[in-house]
Amino acid sequence: MAARAVVLAALLAAPSAQQRRRVGPRRGERGPRLGETARLGETLSKECAAGTIYAPTPDWEGLRCVEAGTVDPSSMAPVNAIAPHTRTPARHAAAYLSFSPWRGRSRSQEWLLVDFLGMTIPHKLYCNAAYNFQVESHAIRTRQCAMFRQFRRLGDGEFQSLWPVVSEEYFEYADVLSSVADYPGGRPYVFVELGSGYGHWTLTAHRALVQRTGPVADHVYVLVDVLDSLAPTIGRLARLNGLQHYHYHVGFVAPNDTMTPFMLGRADDNMRIYGQDWGVGRAVNESAGRQPITMHALFRRYNLPPVVDMVDLDVQNAEYALLDDATVDLFTAAVKRVHIGTHLANTAELTPPIIRRFQTRGWTLVWNFDHGHRVPTPYGPVKFGDGVLSFVNPRLAGA
Repeated sequence: MAARAVVLAALLAAPSAQQRRRVGPRRGERGPRLGETARLGETLSKECAAGTIYAPTPDWEGLRCVEAGTVDPSSMAPVNAIAPHTRTPARHAAAYLSFSPWRGRSRSQEWLLVDFLGMTIPHKLYCNAAYNFQVESHAIRTRQCAMFRQFRRLGDGEFQSLWPVVSEEYFEYADVLSSVADYPGGRPYVFVELGSGYGHWTLTAHRALVQRTGPVADHVYVLVDVLDSLAPTIGRLARLNGLQHYHYHVGFVAPNDTMTPFMLGRADDNMRIYGQDWGVGRAVNESAGRQPITMHALFRRYNLPPVVDMVDLDVQNAEYALLDDATVDLFTAAVKRVHIGTHLANTAELTPPIIRRFQTRGWTLVWNFDHGHRVPTPYGPVKFGDGVLSFVNPRLAGA
């Protein structure tokens, strides 16, 4: 029943055939007045009036015309995606307030989506079915995808983005933005993404870094995934987003050099599932995705600097084996922040040992949310598809 409800919600959010046919106003229709809101799926005029621009409503479910320069995203309270009337803190998480949401011209007629930080990505990659049917946990994505469809009907225009609604990825964005806000300069900013897919979080970090330090920001990025056929897609995204250099490693991050049957099964499953989800097809060389690499070996191979600003880890159930004492020791010596996606059904049993492993080495627990159901957070209830576990390392504060 729950699955049917999710599908129904996705269908209700999609435009009807009649709505898709309507592009711009009918003859005699007026455009929107200043401050007038059209809910997604309705038709607006081709353009806002002179001196006004498009902006989403705070819940990202409507589009309105506002006077240019009058929207102050930093003064807006966060909106909870599944309980919009929930009382939330007066402001977004502190990391968001160190940056500004993107403002610019939408690019929907090129089939490109520009997200709230200015990351540019092909719409089919961002709005893929794996996320679009998770309308509660992935409301940040699904509502931006609905906004994209609105601009496809309207034609592109000047758009003032806002900070996103509170849902699962809100907390991962907060961690990534915190890692950039805490970056002191004077050395490369270093970001490592394990289970990277197309590199969503690397690109997010890069957009924030460019906003903070400029387009020639010194950086080192390492992306790791099992699927070699992602490489051309990552390359295109790098060019779209002005990312000059990065390392993409094809392999399976593991606690040692031996692949267990479980790990081999995960590697094969991930190559099959994500080749389809990302639309890149099967791996060209499947044996490459089955090659193990430890975190120590990864750091050595890519000659990572002494300080790594963040490791983002989404390795589809392999996190519990990977985060052994040796790996956490390495992180304690070199990494400022770690964000972990958790997956297995018995996370209530499996995450406490990971938490103890980090906390006994002096790490501070930032977020700890279980997966698979609605969980209370400081910003109201959130449905988590993957669990969230994150830590910050006080020993490297200011490094």
